[in-house]
Amino acid sequence: GAYSLSYHLHVCTLIHQVKNTTKDKTIKFLAPTPELWTKSLPHRTQILYNPDISMVLMLLNVSPGSRIVEAGTGSGSLTHSLARAIAPHGHVFTFDFHQSRVDTAKKEFVKHKISKIVTCQCGDVCESGFPLPASNSALVDGVFLDLPKPWLAIGHVCKVLRPGGGLVTFSPCIEQIQRTAEGLRDSGCFIDIRTLECLERSLDVVDGITESAMLDPPAQETTGTTEAKQHTSTAECNADSEMGQAAGAKRSRMSEESSSARLAGTIAMANSRDSLLRDPLSGSAVVSGQWTQEAGHTGFLLHAVFVPSSNPASSGGNVDVAAGQHLAEQ
Repeated sequence: GAYSLSYHLHVCTLIHQVKNTTKDKTIKFLAPTPELWTKSLPHRTQILYNPDISMVLMLLNVSPGSRIVEAGTGSGSLTHSLARAIAPHGHVFTFDFHQSRVDTAKKEFVKHKISKIVTCQCGDVCESGFPLPASNSALVDGVFLDLPKPWLAIGHVCKVLRPGGGLVTFSPCIEQIQRTAEGLRDSGCFIDIRTLECLERSLDVVDGITESAMLDPPAQETTGTTEAKQHTSTAECNADSEMGQAAGAKRSRMSEESSSARLAGTIAMANSRDSLLRDPLSGSAVVSGQWTQEAGHTGFLLHAVFVPSSNPASSGGNVDVAAGQHLAEQ
């Protein structure tokens, strides 16, 4: 199936990295996990990556037995992690307005044996809300929204979320976060409204490489070359600054630089400057050097807690829906 093929390709990539970057040629095969699926799944949409996924699970306080609503399903990246977290007695209700994406996701959920705890439906939640199955219609513990206009769904969220439950939205633009926060405040039903951004920078412990060796330019590099690099770096910084101003609050995707090439270059530097890399006492040195960077595009997470009693006038969710529609017309 698609899952097996994608996992096989991911494992082949790892084998290639091991063969080209380490002296140890031992290969260890691990069982498929939601984290590996996130890294190897076929992209039907932009997806959430592991740093944001872990934060979503924490903010929604997801645990075995939790009932979670997700919209939209997209490529199913987050859905797999939610399913593992709520198993075996919880349930994930996931919605997407695109029928073909829903059909593909359903097939994947069956192949991955999570279809019993994941219900996937097609629909526009901003218009029709979250129609839960009649046999499983109790209030849910958390709601996650990855929508172009999440503020339009606030009123419907109030109808399915239990008091004290959490709401998290993911948006690539800060303007979306601002309008959603306005909608939450106007509804009078949410507290603890806050925005987070998750960025990951991993470090690897490398034997025989000192910090000075990693930072200092190679000995054979000429002054002219160094000055040229500094000039290029300054130009790149200026260009980045101009692009950032033009883009405003929009965030570009994080570059997916090859970790294997990066480590190979570090090892090559170590081999070429071996005399500078050894501790005079132990004969070796171990320091932290940048190794991998989680692939992903930068986005913002907005979190809030549902407390309907804070606005008695909003019973039934009618006030909330009106607030969302009012924001959409602005």
